[in-house]
Amino acid sequence: MATEHVESGQLDRRIGRRVRALRLRRGLGLRACAELCGRTEEWLRQVERGEQRLDKLSTLVALANVLGVRDLGLIVEDRLQGMTCTVTEGGRIRHEAVPAICQVLSTPIYPPQPVDDLPAESEKLKRRLAVAWSAWHGSARPYTALGAVAPGLLQDALNLHRAAAPSMRRSTWALLAETFQLAQRFLYCVGEAELAARAADRAMVAAEETDDPQLIAISAWTSTMAALGRGQTDEAFEVASTAATYLEPRSSSSQAVLSAWGSLHLFAAIACAKNHRGADAWRH
Repeated sequence: MATEHVESGQLDRRIGRRVRALRLRRGLGLRACAELCGRTEEWLRQVERGEQRLDKLSTLVALANVLGVRDLGLIVEDRLQGMTCTVTEGGRIRHEAVPAICQVLSTPIYPPQPVDDLPAESEKLKRRLAVAWSAWHGSARPYTALGAVAPGLLQDALNLHRAAAPSMRRSTWALLAETFQLAQRFLYCVGEAELAARAADRAMVAAEETDDPQLIAISAWTSTMAALGRGQTDEAFEVASTAATYLEPRSSSSQAVLSAWGSLHLFAAIACAKNHRGADAWRH
């Protein structure tokens, strides 16, 4: 772990030197470059010293646009670990994993691939999901970590579900709900709002089939976040408030359900505030 920390620090310093070189190549002063990125001069100074890590795609895109760079790998080097992230002409991110996820979301799997031992394969998929969530929350390169595994997880979860007998469908619906939640989180964070909404809707449908309050709560939270990300405040309010009402008598069933119930009220408050409904926002 200490070696990994040292190597990460060395990479941050190399990235900082690269940012400085690109900035000077554009003829930009420190203050001008920082202001064009919407950040402070001190922030950019820390980036160039390697004291401030560049690991958010939204920040990288803003910086890349200012520096005139299309390939984010030219800035962050090995941090993408072979994955490709480019900036489109419109200034949007295009992550290498997005087309693969889009294809999985759009292409039906008929006939499904045969599964010899569906319970065993389901357990394997659960473990893979746990590792993916862990990488998302704990990795220094969450977009790379999740982008590398999300398409395969989606493909395998869908195939397991379609290959399952009716008696096994409840467990595979649960796997689908969690996998779509994971995909939604990734797509939302790399700026793919419409695809994120599609994944969120599928997570909600899958969760409803399980009748599991925790899955329904988290899927509703995911769907509400996707609606807010698209600026659909009325839709966000309806999903959040309806789900919160459903969960209220079940909120004592677990800490996770209670937490999601509270988060749904927060999202409902945000939606009300965006619609200039101050009293309703405070009520939630």
